[in-house]
Amino acid sequence: MEVWLTTAVPLREFPMGPEPLARAEILHPPRRRSTVLALALSAALAAGALLALPPIAAVAGLPSAISLGESLRLPGAYLATAPISDLLDTLTLLTPGQHGAIFAWALAAFLAWRALRWRRGPARSWRALARETVLLALFLVAYAGFYVLGLLVPRPMAALALRDADALAVDVHSHTAASHDGRRGYDAEANRRWHAAAGFAAAYVTDHVDFSGAEAGMARNPARAGDGTVLLPGIESALPGAHVMVLGARRAMGVDHDGALDVARIDSARGLITVLAFPARLGSVPPRLALDAVEGSDGAPRGLRFTRKHVVQIRDFAAAHHLVRVAGSNNHGWGRTAAAWTVLRIPGWRAMTPDSLDAAIRTTLRRGVGARVVLRAVVAPPASNALWIATPVLVAWDMLRRLSTSERLVWLVWIWGLVGLRALWRRRAASPNASAAGPASRFPPPGRTVPLRGRWGPRRRYAAP
Repeated sequence: MEVWLTTAVPLREFPMGPEPLARAEILHPPRRRSTVLALALSAALAAGALLALPPIAAVAGLPSAISLGESLRLPGAYLATAPISDLLDTLTLLTPGQHGAIFAWALAAFLAWRALRWRRGPARSWRALARETVLLALFLVAYAGFYVLGLLVPRPMAALALRDADALAVDVHSHTAASHDGRRGYDAEANRRWHAAAGFAAAYVTDHVDFSGAEAGMARNPARAGDGTVLLPGIESALPGAHVMVLGARRAMGVDHDGALDVARIDSARGLITVLAFPARLGSVPPRLALDAVEGSDGAPRGLRFTRKHVVQIRDFAAAHHLVRVAGSNNHGWGRTAAAWTVLRIPGWRAMTPDSLDAAIRTTLRRGVGARVVLRAVVAPPASNALWIATPVLVAWDMLRRLSTSERLVWLVWIWGLVGLRALWRRRAASPNASAAGPASRFPPPGRTVPLRGRWGPRRRYAAP
């Protein structure tokens, strides 16, 4: 039996001789909170398996993502780090409002924990206040650091896998460092590696103003489209109230003038595809602009918020103007999560040259049939204030429901492995004193002041005679 001091023991002297802590209260050890938490997480994983949901879905109003055999492929490194990878992917797919709700919950929980410890502590002091201020700063740094980890640190990516050999995934909206808002060092080859890791066969490089990123990517394309991810030319330009990607555009065509779209050049150039990017004011799109497609999903945070909030409006706008819906990652070099894929079926595309594939993709999109948008499924933004308050619970529960069996097993290994490591560490930390001189060595000699404190908790001193 172990001896535990409670905070109810008065600050006074008590004998600590041959019969140590004679007047101290002898209690059973407290329940292991780590074990209780591990059991709760294991139960949540089991419940999520019983109510499982698919990790991918089709945009509302389009055919389901089954006929072409879409599935999510998780590399071994992703599975080995499943708890971290799943959390970072989930955070990447959230809207700004959901991020704000989760941060508010995390901050409130931290402040409540520290306030409880403060009330149970000894007399207040400037030192204690300084310690709490440092702890708050450390919490904020750690919280921001987790986001930085997801944005900057290379990690394995979940990729879209297609069983149909004639199907391919295309990204119609991506950037390089040539864009003014692109990540420094994110060149065309980094763009290619990102798309290859996410399962894209082709990606249009649609930088702002500048064609150099697209040209550098095209210069290093494989000879055949099936030999690797190909980068295709495009530009993102602007009109009042709208941003438009022009697929197939090249520098010599002159369709962009310092970020402004030349509608007359677009009309005169044959074969170009114009895609309306989001967010945009649907009622303010210039009628003179002949659109071919509209984003059903945009992978940037603001784009995710718009396309999820206005699903019905986008669907009706596309139907009214006979537009095909596509997906754009809008990736500028941040993060390692693809939010959606445009899936097309082009027979024999693997044997085509990159230029031939570019023409085939634009022809398929112009026909407006056979294109589907496949999304990484995630909980929708709440529609009421009550649901906003419950955002962390809803997001966590949705994530647990969409895990694969392999991911659940890895989660369990991580959870109980950490519990075991913590128990082993505590046992080793307590064993040297006990093994060196027996149980009595745990207690100080008479006349010595003993500091007793919990982790990050207030200091209490008990004096032995």
